[in-house]
Amino acid sequence: MFGKGKEEKREVKRNQKATRKELKAQKAHEKNVQKAEAHKIKEQRKEAKKQAKLEKKAAKNKQKLERKGEILPNGQNFEPDQNKKAGSYLQIDSIHGYMRIKTGISKYELRQTSDLLECKVFERDIKEDGSPVSAGKAAAGAILFGPAGAIVGGMMGKKGKDFCQSLMVRLRFKSTPEYQQIRLIETKTKLGSTIYRLSYQIAKRIQEICNEIILSNGIVTKPEEPALSDTPELSSQNYSVADEIAKFKALLDDGAITQEEYDAKKKQLLGL
Repeated sequence: MFGKGKEEKREVKRNQKATRKELKAQKAHEKNVQKAEAHKIKEQRKEAKKQAKLEKKAAKNKQKLERKGEILPNGQNFEPDQNKKAGSYLQIDSIHGYMRIKTGISKYELRQTSDLLECKVFERDIKEDGSPVSAGKAAAGAILFGPAGAIVGGMMGKKGKDFCQSLMVRLRFKSTPEYQQIRLIETKTKLGSTIYRLSYQIAKRIQEICNEIILSNGIVTKPEEPALSDTPELSSQNYSVADEIAKFKALLDDGAITQEEYDAKKKQLLGL
């Protein structure tokens, strides 16, 4: 009888021990599950943070490409023709029918080539004392550059201490009444200088490309137009001295101007 009681006690102890062991194992399992869940949540947050960072970077790159005019409205890439461009100021994508226009420092705008109606070049020259050389010139390419590409009233034959105060190309499109302006010279630049000659040739190239597009659009331009003394002034948007210096630094990096010309222009802009 006493032996039976001892056996029952041992059995109870065994059961209690087994229960404690089972509870311990259950707690360890729950702890492992919680740990695994916490790790999973941590990894999910880490992945979400990484994904958000990638999306932010992608959005930033997309905005950058859009500012540069490298992405078309339909999401396709702008594919410039190698033989239809005027430096970085104007590039044509004949495949998709778009033109990319430089509107400022690292700023571009896309326009459909089929919307192009008109292209004019405007130049204002001044003397060393700031007085105007003439009332100004604004004309289609046949007047400013001549019917066969010869430069009329342009840099050829200009001597003395005259300067170009502004040189721009003005484009007009069907889709908007405002003119799109490509500004080539905005500060006092000596006529005959490398910067002036380069800017003038770019203006001429822009005119040639645009005239070809306008002709393909079925628009016949007048062979001659009178000089526009009442041409609207440039818009009130002014670029800072830093922007101008950056523009000439880009020309220096491209090898278009010498270090001496860049230094002289920089001193002029800074008033040194």
